[in-house]
Amino acid sequence: MKKKKNIFHDFPDDKGLFKKVGFRHVPISETLKAREKERLFSEINIREGDRQTEKDQRWMIAKVWRVAAVLAVGMLLGFLAFSYESSFDTTYGQIGKEILPDGSKVTLNSNSTLSYSPLKWYVLKSREVSLEGEAFFEVKKYRVNGQPVKFQVKAGELTVQVLGTAFNVSNLREMESVTLQEGKVAVKIPSKEESVTMNPGERVEYHPASGQFSLQIVDPESYISWKDRYILLDNMTLGELAQIIERTYGKKVVFADEADKEIALEGKVPSDELTVLIRALHLVTGLDIRVSGNQVIIRKQKDNSQI
Repeated sequence: MKKKKNIFHDFPDDKGLFKKVGFRHVPISETLKAREKERLFSEINIREGDRQTEKDQRWMIAKVWRVAAVLAVGMLLGFLAFSYESSFDTTYGQIGKEILPDGSKVTLNSNSTLSYSPLKWYVLKSREVSLEGEAFFEVKKYRVNGQPVKFQVKAGELTVQVLGTAFNVSNLREMESVTLQEGKVAVKIPSKEESVTMNPGERVEYHPASGQFSLQIVDPESYISWKDRYILLDNMTLGELAQIIERTYGKKVVFADEADKEIALEGKVPSDELTVLIRALHLVTGLDIRVSGNQVIIRKQKDNSQI
């Protein structure tokens, strides 16, 4: 068993001393009490104020983050809405027709794409479309608050502006062109400071590689007959028609004799289907024209057999 320690060990001879220890009540003045009470309350208020300030700061930071998040989401949705585009496209051998929000009509040639931003059309009232390939436009006149709204077609490096008219736009790799059937259009060409104003029966051709352009008088039907599913052959060579076949049907045209490219054609041939077109060409030229895989082979007729 552990031995208890004597608390009077340090004072072995003065045990009576602790019997004389006592407590005396000392009164505190009201002034001192009030001062001490005020100090305590002041300290409590300071601590409460610090806690409230910290709480307010946390609330403010949270509010700022919430506002930032709402703004970020709004900006993201706005960007997505602004960048979203409606598009229409066609494949090889296909012709498509579309009606735009303003009632304008578009006939889209094969292997072509037309796109526009719904936000620009419905909110900004901007009639603007982009074209890859070839299309014929029948633009309807459109007004907002009594003011006419221009219709714009962006085709490669060319920009065509109109109010109400009918025209053909082609945006191909080697050449961009505009053929006007009726009305009036202004074509913005990169190499010229001012736009070129076109009248019916005129055609603008622009070559992006060289930057050269030309304005000539033509028969519009020669360049827009495709929309009615036939090809006008007047003043066209077989070589030029071969380029149309390659663009329209995605087939490589191979000539056994290069001289056949210079054969002059006239009249019109249907373009609904490649087989119908080939048969019509055979009847017109007397050449042997056959489809082999992804190629159309043109050569001299060896006998009198029909295709």
